Amino acid sequence: MSDDDKQKQKDYEKLTKLSNYIYQECKSLGFYDGDGNTPSKGPARAISEKICDDNVWSATAADDQAAILQMDISDLGKRFTDLHQAVKSQAAAKKP
Repeated sequence: MSDDDKQKQKDYEKLTKLSNYIYQECKSLGFYDGDGNTPSKGPARAISEKICDDNVWSATAADDQAAILQMDISDLGKRFTDLHQAVKSQAAAKKP
């Protein structure tokens, strides 16, 4: 195996390890379900619904804040899952 091939193998292994780590973190945060898909009711909706709980806060302002929070969390989830896909793609490109 040439030095170039060895470096490609190392790069592939590092990127695969990083991709797996990002995936596990996204999964633990609820941005992926058990099958690796984006869940229909992810953390954004689950968390934002708690704002409008009758025992916590219920008013137009609560609905507005819940919508803002849901968009922010959804955006964060998209950034994390996009990062995972980008690293996974890079790893696949380096596969020996």
